[in-house]
Amino acid sequence: MRILLLCAGGLSTSLLVTRMKKYAKSIGEEPLIEAHPVGNLDELIDRFDVILLGPQISHKLEKIKAQFGQLGKFIRVIDPADYGLLRGDEVYIKAKLDYKSGKGKKKTMKDKILQVISDVTNHPYISSLQKGFMSVIGITIAGGIFALLKTPPFPATTTSGFGLAWLAWSQANMSWLQVGYSLTMDFLAVYVLIGALFALASHYKMNSLNPIVMGLLSFLILSVNVSSFDPTNPYAAMGMTLNFLGGQGIFTAIIVSILVVEMLRIFKEKSFLEIKLPEAVPPMVSQPFASLFQNLVVILVFVLIRIIFSSVGMMFPQLVFALFTPILKAADTFWAVVLLFAFSRVLWFFGIHGTSVIFAVLMPIVLVNTTENLTAYAAGAAIPHVFAGGFILFQIGMLPAAIAMLIIARSERLKAVARLGIVPSFFMISEPILFGTPFVLNPILFIPHIVAFAYSVGLAYFTMSIGIVGRPIFSTPNFAPGFITSFLTTGDWKAVILWIVIVAGSVLIYLPFLKKYDNQLLIEEANEAIKED
Repeated sequence: MRILLLCAGGLSTSLLVTRMKKYAKSIGEEPLIEAHPVGNLDELIDRFDVILLGPQISHKLEKIKAQFGQLGKFIRVIDPADYGLLRGDEVYIKAKLDYKSGKGKKKTMKDKILQVISDVTNHPYISSLQKGFMSVIGITIAGGIFALLKTPPFPATTTSGFGLAWLAWSQANMSWLQVGYSLTMDFLAVYVLIGALFALASHYKMNSLNPIVMGLLSFLILSVNVSSFDPTNPYAAMGMTLNFLGGQGIFTAIIVSILVVEMLRIFKEKSFLEIKLPEAVPPMVSQPFASLFQNLVVILVFVLIRIIFSSVGMMFPQLVFALFTPILKAADTFWAVVLLFAFSRVLWFFGIHGTSVIFAVLMPIVLVNTTENLTAYAAGAAIPHVFAGGFILFQIGMLPAAIAMLIIARSERLKAVARLGIVPSFFMISEPILFGTPFVLNPILFIPHIVAFAYSVGLAYFTMSIGIVGRPIFSTPNFAPGFITSFLTTGDWKAVILWIVIVAGSVLIYLPFLKKYDNQLLIEEANEAIKED
C-alpha cells in the first residue's frame, strides 16, 4: 500500500507522515508514505494507491476526485481531530480500511457549501498563475541577497569597521553584484511568464515547449524597445529597455500567458491551419511544422497590438500597469490588509487554508510591491510599500494560541495539543493547533481568532506605515522562526521587538477564551471518566 498525504505546502502533513511510519513499523509494516504539496499531485498520482487530503484543503476534494477518480485511487479528507492531534495510528488504520474496502469519503454538505470557493481557487487560470508565482520565490530571495550585498545598510559616513569594510567590498565588486541583481529582479516578469505558461499548458495536457517559446516572443514584442542597433556592425552595442521585464510587467505577463496558451489550445482543438505531414515523418520533425502557421498567427496578433499602441505613443504594458495601479494602492492600505487577513481566518473557521486562498488572488500585487521595495532599497530611496512579501510573517500564525494553552490548559486535550503544536508553530506550521484544538467550527474561539490576527497585522501595518519599524524589503522563507525572519525581511532590529509585542498581545487575546473552552473540555472529560467507571 502506497499512501500520499497532501496539504498546501507539504509541511504540516510531513509531521503526520512521521507518526504514521512509526506506527506502521511497530506492527511490522513498511509502506510507502509521503507528504507533498497538492500542486504536485499531477506528477505523483500514479505512484500511490491512497490519497489523503489535509482538512485545510478539503475544498479541493471534489475536483481531485473528478480528475483522478477514474484511476481507481482512494481519495478522502483526513479526520480533522486525527490531523490536529497527529494520530498517525488512526490515520494509517483508516487508510488501510479505505484501501481494502475501496470506499472513499462521500460528498458532504460542507463540500457543497464550499463549492464556490473551490471553483475560484481551482480555476485553471488561478491555480496556474499561483504555480507561476511560487516558481519565482527563490529568484526574489536571490535578488534580495544581491541588493543587500551591493547596497550595505550603512551610511557613507559610518565609522563602523565592519560597515566600512562592507561598503568598500561592495564598491569593488559592484559590476557583478549589479549583474546578479539585474538578472533576477529586472527580469522577474519573464520568470513569472515562463512559470505560468508551463503550468497552464500542463493543465491542458499540451506540450509546454511551444507555448513557452511563443509566450516569451509575444511578451517581448509587447514589452521591449530596441535602440542603437547598427546592422552594419553586429558587434556594436545595442540598447534594450528593461522597464517592463521586471515588476511593472508582471500583469502583462499574466495576460500574455493566458492569451497565448488559449490561442494555441483552440487552434489545436480545431486543427486550425495545422500542417499534416505523412505518419512516416518522425514526431520531432512533424510537430514544429504542424504548428508553424498557428505560431505565425499568434505572432501577428501581438505585432498588431504593438503597432496599435505605438501609434498612440505608448506601450501595452504601460496601459496595463496604469489600469492596475489603483488596485495596487487600494490593497496597500490599513483596512484592506486587516480585512483580508481577517477574512482568511473566517475561511480557516470552515477548515479552509485561508492564507492560500487569498494569496492565490493577491500574489501578483504582493510580488509587484516586493520588487518595487527592492528597487527602492537598491537605489537608496524610501521604501514605498508595507504590504509586500515579508509582511505576511507578522500575522504570527498560531504560536500565541499555543503559548496561551501552555499557560492555562488543565484539560488533557489542550495539554496534548499544546505539546504537539508549540514547536511547529514557531515555524509557521499551524495545522496541529487549528485542527487539534480545534479552532475549526468552534464558536468559542472564532472571535479571538479573528481579533488576534486583525491585531497582529493591524499593529504591524500601523508601526511600519508611520516609520517606527522598517518596511518589508527582502523575501525570506515563511517557515523560519518569526523572531529571525522579522529582522531579515526588514533589516530593522525594531521589527523583532514588534514581533514579540504582537505575540504577547495575541496571547492575552486568546487567554480568556481558551480558559472558557478548557473548562468546557474538563467537564466533558470528567463526564467521560464517569461513564467509563
